[in-house]
Amino acid sequence: MLKRVDQAVNSFVGTKDYEKVLNKWFGEPPPFWSTTRVVSVAAGFGLLLFFLMAGWRYYSLIQLNRRLSTSITERKQAEELLRRFQLLVAHSRDIILFLRRDDGRILEANDAATKAYGYNHEQLLAMTIQQLRAPATLGQLADHMAEADTHGILLETFHLRSDGSTFPVEVSSRGETIGGTRALISVIRDITERKRAEEELRESEERHRTILHTAMDGFWMVDMQGRLIQVNEAYSKMSGHSEQELRTMTISDLEVLGTADDAAAHFQEPSAQGADRFETRHRRKDGSIFDVEISVQYRPWEGGQCVAFLRDITERKRAEEVLHATNEQLRALIQSSPEAIIVLDPDGNVKLWNPAAERVFGWREAEVLGKFLPYVPEDKIEEHNALRRRVLKGELTGLEVRRRRKDGSQVDLSISTATLRNAQGQVTGIMSVNIDVTERKLAEEVRRNLEERLQRAEKMEALGTLAGGVAHDLNNVLGVVVGYSELLLREVEDNSGSVNSYAKGILQGGERAAAIVQDLLTLARRGVPS
Repeated sequence: MLKRVDQAVNSFVGTKDYEKVLNKWFGEPPPFWSTTRVVSVAAGFGLLLFFLMAGWRYYSLIQLNRRLSTSITERKQAEELLRRFQLLVAHSRDIILFLRRDDGRILEANDAATKAYGYNHEQLLAMTIQQLRAPATLGQLADHMAEADTHGILLETFHLRSDGSTFPVEVSSRGETIGGTRALISVIRDITERKRAEEELRESEERHRTILHTAMDGFWMVDMQGRLIQVNEAYSKMSGHSEQELRTMTISDLEVLGTADDAAAHFQEPSAQGADRFETRHRRKDGSIFDVEISVQYRPWEGGQCVAFLRDITERKRAEEVLHATNEQLRALIQSSPEAIIVLDPDGNVKLWNPAAERVFGWREAEVLGKFLPYVPEDKIEEHNALRRRVLKGELTGLEVRRRRKDGSQVDLSISTATLRNAQGQVTGIMSVNIDVTERKLAEEVRRNLEERLQRAEKMEALGTLAGGVAHDLNNVLGVVVGYSELLLREVEDNSGSVNSYAKGILQGGERAAAIVQDLLTLARRGVPS
């Protein structure tokens, strides 16, 4: 602005208009350095100086306004920053304390401090840090404060509540100069829960370590290169190697089956699948071989590791081989048995039907498996089911029944039964040995008939012997009767008399009795005709 005023004045002075103005007001121009001109020049310079001072003041006012605006903005920003800091401190879950370096006096404390220690804000500001430290830790306080002031410090210690209880804390502290006073700014975190969690974790790890070292199964921790990182005592005993020796070995040093790549592959698969279970064979330190069952789980720790539990199944394998051999023997026995062997499920359906059953009953195995017993006639089904229920209860182990063959002929059976049970003792079926006793039944019938005839013959023989004895005695008596009756007839001359008639009657009766006695004698001598 001043520059524009100066330019306007310079452009006006010396012009015709300027001279006209001077002539109008002052007449003919005086000499160049006349008094009027000097005054005019002085007035011009005065006016110029006035404008210069006015411009400078205006410029100064503008600069002052800018500085005031900047100061107000910076003050608002500082106030906003202070408000944010106050909110941060007030709402922090951690304890924040400002301490005077010289004596540990608490200069400021946040709400978290009042809640943690049990004092109100005024009480805390009247206390020192020494009153908040557990007595057992006061001996280290001076060194801690000095180190915090010099380099800053991060430590764990114990603080004291208003009720006298202590709690573990983690303290981060460093020195700062505030308002000319050296102070320590301490951020304190209550780590009670963390300590409790660490203690629980330590106890859990100790329990797991104890479990692993007392477990009957072996334990491995293996990296993805197949190196043994950790083993337990059970596998050490199992393999004959010490734990120190095992930690220097790899899987391929212990595996018997396959190559080293095959052994490593067993522990590569769980990294993709998450878990795996397989059986293999390991070599003991003395060179002997033992079977193991391994359960592996992958864990993404430190680049990937596998946790494995190993069980010595040598005895189980041996038992399985014995069981397999026994089953084979039993299967061969059942298949080659001359007797029909049948296995039923609890509902009475056929589960096993050996070749002898095919021969005895006529049905092929494929025709009866999974079906109800075909040899039970329809009118005997209820009887059969009742017998089956008694067998399942253990009330019946043997019986004889008559059933039918496929061709409709009758077959007599002697059945021996036994219940089949699983490992839990539950009944899973019935095994029966069915013996065809049809011929035996016929033979028994013949024998029974013969025995009956023999018994009758023996009875008749005894009767004949008795009859012979009786007849002999009666003959002696009848001989006298007949003889005397004949003598009596000779003595009686009158054939028409009553005596003669009586004598004849006696003689005739005696002769008839003699005939009967003769029949008895004949019976005794010849037996009973067949």
